[in-house]
Amino acid sequence: MTNSASALTGQAPVPPGLPAKELKIDCNATPPGLSDCEKKQVCKKIDHVNQQAKAGKLKRPKRSRRQKKVARRRGNNAAATFKNRLGASLSGKGKNGRILKTGPKTPASLKPKFMHECAHEEWDDAGADPNMPGLSADHVHEIQLGGSPTSSRNLKMMSSKANEWMGSKLRKYKPAKGYNSVSGTCC
Repeated sequence: MTNSASALTGQAPVPPGLPAKELKIDCNATPPGLSDCEKKQVCKKIDHVNQQAKAGKLKRPKRSRRQKKVARRRGNNAAATFKNRLGASLSGKGKNGRILKTGPKTPASLKPKFMHECAHEEWDDAGADPNMPGLSADHVHEIQLGGSPTSSRNLKMMSSKANEWMGSKLRKYKPAKGYNSVSGTCC
């Protein structure tokens, strides 16, 4: 596919001289027991990646090994803080444990903070535990593809298993090598 063809398909442009590549994710090769809801979250993540690719936002930052570790550590800390603050907001606490002027958040009000509505529904149906077991904050725009490690706008709650699995699959996505889209067999 040429760059002119990518404009027609809605895929991201490819560096000159390289054929376009699609990263194909085989959802049948998922970890054992990936639920239907987790597969929906994987598909939503794929949608986000494709939107970012189309907008030309995906790049592998040139970082030293040390810089990569620092970015990952900062991202992990921001993700843990995001998750903790969401849980605390259910009891009316905000940043640094301060009381929210608006009072406690309801589980329903946190729905936009989830990667897919099914993840929110499962969490809510299980009692809306403020500790959010089995969930982790996902960097919607992957750190490894140039996303902000610390912006709360770049975080959504997602099944921990699906999040870790997708992160490992997206290591193969290399825009400089011609990758311009992602597809999944479960989507």
